[in-house]
Amino acid sequence: GVFQVNGEIVAEYSGLKAGGAVRAGGVLTIGQEQDSVGGSFDRGQSWLGRMYELNIWGSVLSTEDLNFIYTLNFCGNPSSLSTPSLSWGSVMDGEIAGSATATVGPCSDDAEVASHGKVLRFPPQSDASTRNFLQFSPNLPSEFSELSICTWVYKTYSDTGRYFLSYANKEGGHNSIIMGEGSGSKGIGFWMNGDKLVSEVSMEQMRWYHLCGTWSSGNGAALYLDGEEIATDAPWLREDKSTMTTVPWDSSRGIRRWPRQRASLPRSASG
Repeated sequence: GVFQVNGEIVAEYSGLKAGGAVRAGGVLTIGQEQDSVGGSFDRGQSWLGRMYELNIWGSVLSTEDLNFIYTLNFCGNPSSLSTPSLSWGSVMDGEIAGSATATVGPCSDDAEVASHGKVLRFPPQSDASTRNFLQFSPNLPSEFSELSICTWVYKTYSDTGRYFLSYANKEGGHNSIIMGEGSGSKGIGFWMNGDKLVSEVSMEQMRWYHLCGTWSSGNGAALYLDGEEIATDAPWLREDKSTMTTVPWDSSRGIRRWPRQRASLPRSASG
């Protein structure tokens, strides 16, 4: 599997929960990490910042496709590549609680649907709370043996160990899927059914990043970030996991703020 940020591989591993599955009927929570299905949040793990255009596909997107999604930039529509199993529009139909809000973003003027222009915003670190989240039970296929998750994220916190997405069900446990930044020296990470893929790269405050992760029960998981491959010697956090591939990331490479141009579809998607 792969975890990608802004179009490039962050980390890759061939054995993350091989043979496992992610089952439908669970609860998707944006802004909190679930320690029980639908609850048991920790204020110190609450997401602080913004999120935009979260989409989940029930397949492993190719590196070419993941790069194409990144080149669409902030105001592009990833659904133009392939229809996701869970779209940003469906996410924004979920129940928003506490001080989390849906705000009009910079893409609302050219949005074909209202949700495309909405940014999900969470309060700053001084107002961190377990009451701030978006939550719902997504309409997903009965079982995933592979998936891809992509989103834009923006953090406003200065510590570590905060998570922007968690999916939990009674069969898979409270940590079927988690994405965020690990605690301590750990960086961007992808947790699947209890196994972990964590890079050494942490996001800076006050800038947008494009993050993608892919997972397959047959081939494992991998991570991508901001158009550049990142992480050096980032370990799997299990003693029996030793074959993760990582590469250095040029932290001087930034992204344009609120980029608006669109890319043309690659040949594989257009025809």
